[in-house]
Amino acid sequence: MIPTRSSLRLIIALFVMASFTSCSKKDDAPPPPTKAELLAHKWFFSKWEDPSDGTFRLADSCTEQTFFDFKTDNTFLSQEFDYDSGNVCTHGLVDISTYILTENDTKIMVTNSMGGQSTFIINSLSETVLALKFEGGTIYTFNR
Repeated sequence: MIPTRSSLRLIIALFVMASFTSCSKKDDAPPPPTKAELLAHKWFFSKWEDPSDGTFRLADSCTEQTFFDFKTDNTFLSQEFDYDSGNVCTHGLVDISTYILTENDTKIMVTNSMGGQSTFIINSLSETVLALKFEGGTIYTFNR
């Protein structure tokens, strides 16, 4: 049986419609990163500020080497750089701890190798800036 002209048009129309619906969008935006994904990087000290009295300290060539490094396996590394009594830039040992995000990813609980714990409140977190509120209210800001 030879298809009629109208049935050929219908078949062509169905193929055209199928070709439009079977294509997926290639420009779909990926989902935004989670807080855990944003956090899992090495962050360098930028400044600290005490909102209660307005004092602050900006990083300089020594203190900007201070870092927090949050690993994807929940390992937390930190090292502080500061000036000694002779005004020489010195560094402490690398502290190795573990961390977990708590309270709906608004806090970070760090546990050191001796079992001691500290909790940081995530004041803000983006691709490039991490601001943490420490016990006592001081806010430390880090950059990637």
